[in-house]
Amino acid sequence: MSHYTKIPPQERMLIIAKLYHNCWYSGDRFDLVMKLLEEWEANPVKEAKFASEISEGIEFTIKNK
Repeated sequence: MSHYTKIPPQERMLIIAKLYHNCWYSGDRFDLVMKLLEEWEANPVKEAKFASEISEGIEFTIKNK
């Protein structure tokens, strides 16, 4: 179990809000976060499917039928 899961939900939301804030106001910081996400997607700790990715796949399948 990660240390992140031991942090109260309000503090987890604050961490995500700080990431969002820094990405919103700084192109360099956005690029840095995107590079990190690319690294994580290339080497995932556990496979995950997110709702937007699933719905895009469904829409793509429906449009191509």
